[in-house]
Amino acid sequence: MWNRLMYDKKINIKKMNTTISILKELNERRSVRAYLPKEIESTKLEALWTAAQWAPSCSNKQDWHYYAVTGDARQKLAPVLAEGNAAWALKAPLLLCVTRDTAAEVIAQSRPYGMYDAALSVMCLVVEAEHQGLRARQMAGFDDDAFRAALAIPANEAPVVIISVGYEDAAMTNLDPAMQEREKMRPPRKQITEIVTVVK
Repeated sequence: MWNRLMYDKKINIKKMNTTISILKELNERRSVRAYLPKEIESTKLEALWTAAQWAPSCSNKQDWHYYAVTGDARQKLAPVLAEGNAAWALKAPLLLCVTRDTAAEVIAQSRPYGMYDAALSVMCLVVEAEHQGLRARQMAGFDDDAFRAALAIPANEAPVVIISVGYEDAAMTNLDPAMQEREKMRPPRKQITEIVTVVK
C-alpha cells in the first residue's frame, strides 16, 4: 500500500516534503527566487563542478557544458532571460548556462540522448547544491539566439537550461510582495499512484 501525504498549498516551507525516508537533499530541495548577495565559496563551486562531472551519460559521452556566469558578467544575460525571470535571477550570485554537444551526443534507436544526459548532470549538481547549503532554480524562460550570442556558444552546442544558484534569502528582501506570496506557496505533488505503475 502506498503511503500518501496530502499537501497544503500554504505548507510551511521548512517542513519536510515527505514522510518517506529518502535522501535529505532530495527531501528538502526547493527552487527559490530570493538569494542573498553573498558569493559562493570556491570550495563549494568545486563541489558543484565535480557533481556535474560525475553524472552518468550514454556511452560516457559527457556531452554537456556549463557556462558559469558571475559578477558583472551576469548582465550579459539580461537580454537572454524572459522578463519575469530576469527580475530576480540576475540577483543570484551564480547563473549557470547549460548546453549539450549535439555533435557528440549518442543517437540510439532514433532517440537523441544529449538532453537526457545534460538533465542527469544538472540534477547531480542541484542535489550537491542542496548538500552545500545552497539553492538552485532551473529556468526554461530564455531566448536561444540571445543565449548563443551572449556567451559565444559554438555551433555544435545547443542551449538546455539556465540555473540560478546561491544562498536563499528567507526574508525575500529583493522580491516584490506579489512574488513573495508566490514563494510561500508549496505546489502539491502528484500522488505516487499517479506517477508509478507496478507491472507484475
